[in-house]
Amino acid sequence: QDYQEFENERIAKLENNIEELKNIIYEKDLKIQSLENSKSYSTIPSSNIDETDSTIISFDQLNFNCCKKHRVFIRVQENFFGDNISVSQGDFIVGKTRKVSQETEVRLLSDPEEYISIKNMKNFFCIANGTGKPMTIVCQNESKAVNYEIGDTFFTTGFDGIHPEGLIVGKLVKITNEKNFFKETLEIELFFDPFKSINKRIILHR
Repeated sequence: QDYQEFENERIAKLENNIEELKNIIYEKDLKIQSLENSKSYSTIPSSNIDETDSTIISFDQLNFNCCKKHRVFIRVQENFFGDNISVSQGDFIVGKTRKVSQETEVRLLSDPEEYISIKNMKNFFCIANGTGKPMTIVCQNESKAVNYEIGDTFFTTGFDGIHPEGLIVGKLVKITNEKNFFKETLEIELFFDPFKSINKRIILHR
């Protein structure tokens, strides 16, 4: 019995070590993806971010897959309670806080009630809106000037006063021509994937 208890403790310790290593690998992968996509953008100054161990603890999978409310829930430190605080995972934007509690609700960019100012590296700016589809936002272009193409990475502009400039949003995956000859709808696939993010650390931007 003593030997079995020792083995159980050893297995539990190994499982914890494996989980810690998985988290380290996940965060290293985020940094690699950030470098691949950010190009000339620099990281956000450390004075603007929460360095505590805030984490994503759950998300509303049912509504995320079928409906309008796209939410994840995070555990934060008491001194960071607040509404409309920008949340990112590394350099990748998640959304902004909505309800204030120890388990704070974050509304994802794909939520139809969410709007965000974004730009690409070619100085094309637009206001994107959530679609209600997982990991998808859209924005409109009504100008004759076309300064984008499939595969472009989009970033936050910082114009809304909530999300800091330069966080990575997503990639342009589809361009649809509307009835208006000059109007196009740009579909952008978000980088943040809540299915891969449970129990992973996040950053709160103040």
